[in-house]
Amino acid sequence: MLGHLTFFKRFEVQQQKSIIKNAKYVSLPARTTIFNQGDIGDVLYIIVKGRVVVEKQSREYGNLPLVVAILKDGFH
Repeated sequence: MLGHLTFFKRFEVQQQKSIIKNAKYVSLPARTTIFNQGDIGDVLYIIVKGRVVVEKQSREYGNLPLVVAILKDGFH
C-alpha cells in the first residue's frame, strides 16, 4: 500500500510493513483541526482517503487564515 507513494519507495518492503503494522488509523470529521501553526511535530500523517487544507495565519490579511495548500490522498 505505501509502496505506491513516492516518499515510501525508499523503504524496503519489510520496513513498509512495519510502518503499516505500527500505524494508528483515525477518521476525522470534515473541518477538524489536526494541528495548529507553531505546534511541535511528533507525528507523521499520511492521508489515506480525502484531503487536508493547510492554512496559515496571515498578518497581511488581518490574521485571517490563508490557504497555502490542499493535500490529497495519493492512492488514486
